[in-house]
Amino acid sequence: MPDANENRCDVCGKRAYHISYHITSTITVRSPGGKWRIKGGERGTDGVQPTPAEKKESTTTRLCRDCYLERATADELAIHEAMENGCTYCGAPAATGGRDPESGVRAKCRSCSKASREYMWKAYGLDFDENQMKTKEDRTKAIKALTAKRLSMPPEGRAEKLAGIEDYLRGRRVRYAPDAYPFVREVIRNQVRLETANVSAAILEVLRRAVIGKFDANARARLREWGITRCEDFGEIVLRLIEERLLKAGPGDVRKDFSGGYDFETAFPGL
Repeated sequence: MPDANENRCDVCGKRAYHISYHITSTITVRSPGGKWRIKGGERGTDGVQPTPAEKKESTTTRLCRDCYLERATADELAIHEAMENGCTYCGAPAATGGRDPESGVRAKCRSCSKASREYMWKAYGLDFDENQMKTKEDRTKAIKALTAKRLSMPPEGRAEKLAGIEDYLRGRRVRYAPDAYPFVREVIRNQVRLETANVSAAILEVLRRAVIGKFDANARARLREWGITRCEDFGEIVLRLIEERLLKAGPGDVRKDFSGGYDFETAFPGL
């Protein structure tokens, strides 16, 4: 990625949120929030950074968040809003977003993106294993093979496959409200050392205090709105934040360590 000092909005000088490298008529590289994406062309896939030669020969546009939103197309605004609202399927912070001609605008976290690829490879009879892919080139090869399979199938067949993956992604995990994730993350980052022993008990206690401190008598009602009704739900959110690389993993098994804990009716005030 270019030097951080270079990433300033061309309009107002604030930190760049959206960086576009217009390399050819078919390849556009974007970096919303610092995440690289290449769409179209021979190298078309997520997660591949432009080569130095491509960056040197490209026309570059840098925009801060506000200037980007003022100039974004309707499609880009819809994708931005979807990502701001979290993963369409589980509510976790979204890492990617896009518009599919068949499914509309969708945002996905890293975990759901991986599950989506694995499901589709199996559904289309492709012998790829995500865990065996060592390089980005391996993943690119698999995605291209999937694209070729999809395009060779009639529209009604693609719609049936799509319906299957939508049901699979929505049913594989409990969906928590998007607001729950940044709240839990900030409390843990500011108040808990993840490498300490019995870290789950410490996390549960600081979360209990933080929820009561912020929502007081509405604490239990707010947690219920977020989909959190037991300590295991806090554990699931922590696990997803780890999977999305937004928290570092501590020792132990997250799901097992968060089982039990306190009773919500006595731990939190409210109805």
